[in-house]
Amino acid sequence: MPTRANTEDPRILAGMAAQGELRESRLAAGERRVGWKAGLGTAQAMQTASITAPLTGFLTNASLASGMTTTDGLSIDGLRNAKLEPEVAVRVGADVPAGADRQAVQTAISGVAPAIEIVDLGDPGDIEQVLAENIFHRAFLFGPFSDVSGADLAAARLTVVQDGHEPQTGIDPATALGDLVEVVRAVADQVRLAGDELQAGDVVMTGSVVPAIAIAGGERFEVTLHDAGSVALAIAPAAGTG
Repeated sequence: MPTRANTEDPRILAGMAAQGELRESRLAAGERRVGWKAGLGTAQAMQTASITAPLTGFLTNASLASGMTTTDGLSIDGLRNAKLEPEVAVRVGADVPAGADRQAVQTAISGVAPAIEIVDLGDPGDIEQVLAENIFHRAFLFGPFSDVSGADLAAARLTVVQDGHEPQTGIDPATALGDLVEVVRAVADQVRLAGDELQAGDVVMTGSVVPAIAIAGGERFEVTLHDAGSVALAIAPAAGTG
């Protein structure tokens, strides 16, 4: 289970400050706020990076996959190490300031949805640079949100289907990520370091529930959150192979 984010870590302070500048420049250029993402949130990743909680990145409409796909699907041409991450997305219905206690975070959570993130995975060794470049993020897609309280998140289970492979069923996000309420809490603590606050209506992607899946082009995935709908994403064939 993640503990509180180490918001005094100089790597995190510098990285989030740089990330905040990047985010503000993109919002000023016309992108719209969507929310935030957690990354490097498994116990192994946190131990390797010497962090105590997942790192935080941002989401804007510019990386919404539905606006980036063609008839062939989402292009990953130009990505060096493309990976797909099945995730749980959480929506908050009230502001969550840094330092909020667990009960306040749990009460603020108002919805949940299946989600997919595409990352271009790099070396996580330089935490400041990882944060400054928004934690490898490239694209995301949500399924439909269901009204769910934070108290119900522990019951969330996912199924991941990749064409041509056996489905992965009954995936408990807590196995990889720990308590999802605590993940959201850690994000709220770090958002302040980027000059903002977790606000009502923001969505938080909580991290990959399975090891990130390598993609080369031509795949199709569907992620289902039990009793809460599905989201599907096709990956366009690599250039010259279609």
